Amino acid sequence: MSVPIEQLVWIAAFALAAAATQSTVGFGSAVLFTPLATLVVGAHSAVATSIAIGSVLSIALYLEYRPRAPLATMLPLAALGTVFTPLGIWVLAHANEATVRALVGFVVLTGAVVTLRSRPRLEARPTSPPVSVAVGALSGVLRGATSMGGPPVLLYVHWLGGGPPTIRGRMFAYFALFTIPGVLIAWWGGVIGARELEQSLVSVPAMLVGIAIGRWGRPHVTDVWFHRSSMALLVFTSAVALGAAVASFT
Repeated sequence: MSVPIEQLVWIAAFALAAAATQSTVGFGSAVLFTPLATLVVGAHSAVATSIAIGSVLSIALYLEYRPRAPLATMLPLAALGTVFTPLGIWVLAHANEATVRALVGFVVLTGAVVTLRSRPRLEARPTSPPVSVAVGALSGVLRGATSMGGPPVLLYVHWLGGGPPTIRGRMFAYFALFTIPGVLIAWWGGVIGARELEQSLVSVPAMLVGIAIGRWGRPHVTDVWFHRSSMALLVFTSAVALGAAVASFT
């Protein structure tokens, strides 16, 4: 069945906003798109469409962005995240979902607030293999258990520092690697159907416009505002998780 035109218009508008956000700060497309799309097409279709368009957006941003971070720099994180995603799914199946979301929301909120109160680090730290292993594993577990795998990586790359161009480049490389297995698994599992494909195809031109808006806006975002906006997105993410958990408890 064809998707009503008014729904497609809304989906395209949400995709444009999500692409512009991720293009500007390197993170946040799913955080913005999924809750909004849920209001129009329902939770299942919104999540499935987010997975589909997220893969296109992530690859497009990685190819468009300069300076482009080598994929090898984020490959260990993405590989570990993929390997540990099934463990997160097991946690979701055997633990109380509301408790998991509340814990994740609290941890992410604490990390974002602490990072927000610190000054942005413009000098890059060398990557730490032990920390990379821990962050990659945690990202995979959180992705499987709560669908929120990005926040630990964003906090980590902000800790590594290097300024907005370096942080964006690393996030774009991570998402380009991490999104491909996810969309393949979703397709194989039947999560993405004809409706989601139609919504995704309509979203592609809108996302290209969003990428262009983000590209135009990047030079106008100062280091301090880049730092604050990134952490503000994490605060929003954690607040959504905490709100969903509280609603489940009541």
